[in-house]
Amino acid sequence: MGHKKLMLSLCAHVIAALTVGHTVLSQVVDPVRGAGNRINRIKTAASEARFTVTDTDGEVDLPGARHRLVLSEPTLVLARFSASGQCFGGGGPCGVPIKVLNNNTGGTEVAELLPTSSPFDSSGVGGEESHTIERSLTLPAGDYDFQVRLRALNFASDPMTFQIAGWHFTVERVVP
Repeated sequence: MGHKKLMLSLCAHVIAALTVGHTVLSQVVDPVRGAGNRINRIKTAASEARFTVTDTDGEVDLPGARHRLVLSEPTLVLARFSASGQCFGGGGPCGVPIKVLNNNTGGTEVAELLPTSSPFDSSGVGGEESHTIERSLTLPAGDYDFQVRLRALNFASDPMTFQIAGWHFTVERVVP
């Protein structure tokens, strides 16, 4: 195959992949749209300490990674978590779901900003790496806690371990 035909074939495959990817994403992802004038409340927490969970621990709260936010009106909220981490053993992803709990209803969960099944890191991908997730949602007026949790999901028989260190968790309120 000539160079020109090879390049055209490659371009066609890339366009097809992007089209399929866009179609799948537009059907799966419900976009959050919001805007504001400024960010007027920022809550942040960080730690350099190493924290470890295994697949037998289930989903565990990350100590110190909880923020409370009281909203007087419907508000766009941004949540961001970053850390160095390593997921090893077993066979599955390690997740960092951020739970949003409504304190007005006894702490019931109203949202999960990154589902447990969504990988923050994957096993067998090398050594310690840095990752960041950022999510947004609009919440009605209320009193909310945002809690980072850790989970090592295992789809194999070997033990699974998830370690993080140097983490940083930020929640921001956007003024409408």
